[in-house]
Amino acid sequence: MLICLASPPSFYCNNVITLICIIFLYLTADMAGDYTQHQSISSSSFNGNDFNERPKFINAARLKELYGCAICNDVVVQPHQTPCGNRVCKKCMNEKFDNLSVIKCPLPHGDMNEEELKEEQCQQEGLSLDAVVPDPGSQRFLLREKCFCKNQEYGCCENPPWKKLKEHQAVCAFVPDRCPNQGCNKLFAKKDLQRHIAECEFGIAQWKSSEQSLKHKDEKVGSSSASLTSLELDSAGNPRNPDFTDRPRFINSAKLKQLYSCAICKDVAVQPFKISCGSRVCKNCIYEKFGSLSLIKCPLPHDDMNKEKLKMEPCQLEGLVKEGLVFDTDSQKFLLDEKCFCENQKFGCPEKPLWEELEGHQAICVYTPSQCPNQDCTQSVAKKDLESHLTDCEYALDMCSVCKRTFKRKDKELMIHQKTNPECLRTPGKCYFFEYCHFESDKLNELKAHMENNTQSHMEAITVQVDKLRSLCESVRNTPVTDENKKNEKIRNLEKCLARNHMQLKALADAAKPVSQRCDGLESRLSEVERRVEESSIDRRGQYEHSLQETFQRMDKVENSMKTVELCSYDGVLVWKINDYQRKKSDAVRGRQMSIYSHPFYTSRHGYKMCCRAYLNGDGLGRGKCLSLFFVLMRGEYDELLHFPFKQRVTFSLLCPSNPSLSKHETFLPDPDSSSFRRPQTEMNIASGCPQFALHADVESSNFLVNDCIYVQVKVEPGGEKFPKEKRNTELS
Repeated sequence: MLICLASPPSFYCNNVITLICIIFLYLTADMAGDYTQHQSISSSSFNGNDFNERPKFINAARLKELYGCAICNDVVVQPHQTPCGNRVCKKCMNEKFDNLSVIKCPLPHGDMNEEELKEEQCQQEGLSLDAVVPDPGSQRFLLREKCFCKNQEYGCCENPPWKKLKEHQAVCAFVPDRCPNQGCNKLFAKKDLQRHIAECEFGIAQWKSSEQSLKHKDEKVGSSSASLTSLELDSAGNPRNPDFTDRPRFINSAKLKQLYSCAICKDVAVQPFKISCGSRVCKNCIYEKFGSLSLIKCPLPHDDMNKEKLKMEPCQLEGLVKEGLVFDTDSQKFLLDEKCFCENQKFGCPEKPLWEELEGHQAICVYTPSQCPNQDCTQSVAKKDLESHLTDCEYALDMCSVCKRTFKRKDKELMIHQKTNPECLRTPGKCYFFEYCHFESDKLNELKAHMENNTQSHMEAITVQVDKLRSLCESVRNTPVTDENKKNEKIRNLEKCLARNHMQLKALADAAKPVSQRCDGLESRLSEVERRVEESSIDRRGQYEHSLQETFQRMDKVENSMKTVELCSYDGVLVWKINDYQRKKSDAVRGRQMSIYSHPFYTSRHGYKMCCRAYLNGDGLGRGKCLSLFFVLMRGEYDELLHFPFKQRVTFSLLCPSNPSLSKHETFLPDPDSSSFRRPQTEMNIASGCPQFALHADVESSNFLVNDCIYVQVKVEPGGEKFPKEKRNTELS
């Protein structure tokens, strides 16, 4: 246009004509495109069977108000419009006409008065089938609305538009499929079916040593199912899965009793089975109920059911069949990953291995109690302390290094033996018979010579001492008995003393009565004071604990807010360093923590509040093979000053620290009709983004994974404020 204005008049006229022709051709092409689009929608939506079933819309309540059928009062399917302005489904209208060409209008006209209603053509001449025409505008709008996948209950989190719903459901990995094994009627998502078949209680295992196929229940004599999630075979072709039949001491036993309790013994289920009514039981508990029977009445409580619902349960109608018990693989797998106390904890073992590793740990635990091998010693000590105990045990046998004879340590027999036998003597000093011979020497040879040369004198001294003892015993035994008068006199004197002592004791008891009564009163008062002190201390302790708990919570909030302030950015750019990538991905694969959130960031100081959500093992179509990144809009303090729905462009980047040109980028524009980009009513909206952002092979290459860390950047286009900074500055000036 600038060139035309700057040119001569003739040139200007020619260019104006050319410009008008171009605009006419553009408008003609646009109208033709609308017409072809209208025709394609009309032909596919109203004459075909692709959109004749009503899906589960995400915004169903709002759509019922805007696009509700006047007959069924639900969202219209294949919408048609009547001359009186009502919108109806094609199927509903065909049912009303029922092979007739003209009928009385069956639709409500609550917004018209009687005079207006009489003037309506549908009331005067009736409603003609030819007068009901398709409504392609409504159909186009509805085809863009997002819906829930019908496999949502099996784990699908995709929300495709209605137009692409059928295509998505044809390839959805969460389509339910029934287990083909006879006796197993469970439904599983398509992606989980093969794993279930490999672990199914009713599946068929191929033995390496035989071509004959056996049920899993017959693979191990006396066992009804494998205790691990998959059947492992050793080199000989035999199953090598250990049996976890003994219940360990779980660290989180209280929580596990709530989640995985046996309905019979009320403890954590061991070798858990699930029965038809949904209850979980231990193998031993339910087998005790069966006994030698194969069919019994369900012995489990059903307190959460009323009588009518209970009568309809299969376990009440048909009873419980022993062959119909299903091993709960998922519960067993979860419990095997739970930490337990070692059996040797009371002997000092601090280890807390997983249940799956408990048996291996206890086989080599150094705190295993061991019985002392010494005769008459009943003490048990830890395996690591056994050697030191043997060196100090009083029941140990000491061996003479010369004559090789053994002696009990408790009676110091070795020392006596060495000191009384010159050939075994090892240390100089006093003679053992020093009390009789008074000989001592600092030289070992002199002491040995003295012992050898004076053996007879030592024996004589011992004999003299034995004779003295013998004569003393005889004198005691042969003491003459005194006459009867002296005995009686002594007895009388003793009785007088006893009577005198008894009178004194009685007087003391009478004098002590008031003292004892006063003591009883003091004791009762003391117990009352102690009770009051204890109650007050308990109350104060509870108050102190409550105040301490509140203080710790406040400190945690302050610490989190300080971290947020330190890491937060206000330029619309987030650089997120994900540490411990391998561990976090492993947690996602095991299902412990499927996703992680970044710290929040803002487009400006008073702009949108946002964060990033990452699925390291992928989500939706990218599960198990891709890194999934999602954008999350959060509730901010200045949302009243911002435009909604959110329309800013969002760019995800996986940064390559060594070579920025190799970084991966992906950009998307928010859908203004999606609830993910409306003003947040809760803490954060539903995440939206790229489920197939980058393959795991690329993310875990040396370009992106550095020191077990990856770097993710999220860049948001600035804008969206009702009062931009420049305008505020102008108003202030």
